[in-house]
Amino acid sequence: MPRALLAAALIAAAAASVPQAFSLGYDPLYSFGTDVQVPAGEQRALLLRVTSAEAAGVSFEVTGRQDLDIRIDPERAQIPAGGALDVELTVAVPSTADVGDAYSLALYAVPSGAGQGGLYRDFTVTVAAPAPVATETVRVGALISRTGSLGSLGAPVEAALDKGAGDLNKRFADTNSKWRIQLDKRDTQSAPATALSELQEMNSLGTKIVLGPVSSAELAGVREYAGDNGMLVLSCCSVSSALALDDDIFRFLSPTANQGEFFAGRLAGQNVQTVIVAYRDGDPWGMSLLESVRSNSGAINVAPVAYDPSSIGDASSVASDLEAAVSGRTVVLLASYQADGDLIVAAAASSPALSALDWYGAQFWPTVTPDILQFVSARFTVIDDAPDRGHALFGGVERAIQAELGNERRVYSGAYAAYDSVQILGKAISAAGSAAVSGDGGLGDGIPAAALGHRGLMGDMRLDESGDLASAAYETL
Repeated sequence: MPRALLAAALIAAAAASVPQAFSLGYDPLYSFGTDVQVPAGEQRALLLRVTSAEAAGVSFEVTGRQDLDIRIDPERAQIPAGGALDVELTVAVPSTADVGDAYSLALYAVPSGAGQGGLYRDFTVTVAAPAPVATETVRVGALISRTGSLGSLGAPVEAALDKGAGDLNKRFADTNSKWRIQLDKRDTQSAPATALSELQEMNSLGTKIVLGPVSSAELAGVREYAGDNGMLVLSCCSVSSALALDDDIFRFLSPTANQGEFFAGRLAGQNVQTVIVAYRDGDPWGMSLLESVRSNSGAINVAPVAYDPSSIGDASSVASDLEAAVSGRTVVLLASYQADGDLIVAAAASSPALSALDWYGAQFWPTVTPDILQFVSARFTVIDDAPDRGHALFGGVERAIQAELGNERRVYSGAYAAYDSVQILGKAISAAGSAAVSGDGGLGDGIPAAALGHRGLMGDMRLDESGDLASAAYETL
């Protein structure tokens, strides 16, 4: 089904399940049944997708718990207009329960605000005899920038994918599902040609589902081959709006069109006359961000400074180009990878003209050394995607990534998007009852459906008609 029609159908289906405005409903495909079987001493994770025709804050409660341990995530949340919210109930049965014991429960979903109709569902938890399940493992490729210019981003992304796969497989086991996933991780060396070579090798082994790659340049390099060979690609971190296309590629960070608009909004009222956008020459991300800043900056002069990272040296030539572009009240937006970005920041710190300017890093954090500490502290602001730090899983995932990396530094937001992509893939496989990528009911259609109600570590994970994250949330640090 074409992407735009699919997105419209999903929203319409969610709204159609609601009996009247201001009322809650639920999507049966993504909701547990009325008879839940749980062996004594075990637990099951139950999914309920709640829909609403209009925006509503909702709280959840289960009655009749008796001696069952029941956790609800989230206990309260906001549902967007015409959208959905996935709620997970974890039901643990005590080891002392006897097979055949039954617990009659009721779930209440209560919207805030007078005159709104709530959702009420009866269900029964029956103590079942343990039954082994024959598992089916799906091999999922993962294109990771483990080395090269994107290594500083690839490391947290890899840790997040490992954590996500482990948590998903546990959830499959907890729900008595036959499904499991196994990651086939490949280092792209941050190079589009290597990413393509590894993707071709995966395809030769029959792997049709791929997580990654990290950069828009790598994604652009594999897109055509993936489409020609019926492969499904879920990229955590590519954000170039030039890749917002109708294909079987799904992206889980907000595109540069939104980031440029956010940045331009930050400049309002500051009497800025010139914005210098420094980016890697030919990089789809940097070029797309440049165009977004241009289209949102009104009368402000936008001056591009493209540089070749392969011949950057000590970045003195880039600093000279930046100095030449200064005109009136000027700010700099830096769209760089870690190694070359650090060189540019160091060169700017030693330049009287550049160190007097305000600088912004687009998803770029300088490596702070004593030589640049004062400059960075006084003049440098990071613009990054804002994760949902209030999510029940956020702290555990953050700590797992930090432990894997061996430090407690702030985690790159794309890592949380990588974790979300794994969970959405798992929901799509469960709903389809298959890991087939194409055809009616295939994962190409299933990913947007699974993302529709998913509240992830990056917040509302609904996808737009291009398969990109529909919501946008940024923070400055």
